[in-house]
Amino acid sequence: TYIISTEGTGCSTDGATGTIVVKPIQSITLTGGQANQIVCNVGSPIQPIEYTFSGGANTYNISWTGGPIGLNILNTSSKTLTISGTVNVPGGITTTTSYTYIINTIGNECQTDAVSGVITVLPQLNYSISTPGTRNQIDSNAICNGDPIQDIIFGVIGGEGAAQVSLTWTTDKQLTNVSVTPDGTNTNWTISGQTNNISVITDYPYKVNLYRPGTCVASVGFLGIIRVVPGPQIDG
Repeated sequence: TYIISTEGTGCSTDGATGTIVVKPIQSITLTGGQANQIVCNVGSPIQPIEYTFSGGANTYNISWTGGPIGLNILNTSSKTLTISGTVNVPGGITTTTSYTYIINTIGNECQTDAVSGVITVLPQLNYSISTPGTRNQIDSNAICNGDPIQDIIFGVIGGEGAAQVSLTWTTDKQLTNVSVTPDGTNTNWTISGQTNNISVITDYPYKVNLYRPGTCVASVGFLGIIRVVPGPQIDG
């Protein structure tokens, strides 16, 4: 409040008063957690992120690049909001993807405020077998002695860089001429090769382990069996 008084001759003075109302600008501040986080898609929950309003701010508007990713936005008090939950990107992702959120304050007519953060989401590691009928080569699909196996073709899904794939035999029976090889992009792989010469029906159980950098899990894998049947023999 201000007061203005006149000064002059011995006559009566005059005066005026007024009030200047100063309103606070809007403000939002990070008060808990980390604004930028790296998490797995459909993995563990994020560390809760808390923002507090002050000044002339009393609510907010939040937007995401790429659309919402399954997190919860809760007003835990009249002046606080919390981002929490587990990321679940609709449709899934196959490469590391960043999602930026922007929170703009809403309140009085004074200057607004805004904050932002980035949630970087790592994809799940998975595989897809293109030839499911050849995964287990037994019974009517068993391989004759000395013939090549039917190709087992599969793809690695998720992550960046070169996939790392290994083929191991889970018993002491091994097909030494069967191996796994990649295509030029290290994305699609083929198990192929010649069977051994044997005299009795023999099963060769195998395991394939897969890993690719930039994914959420150490490795995934699948099992299968290749059965080799000896050819007819003539006793002499």
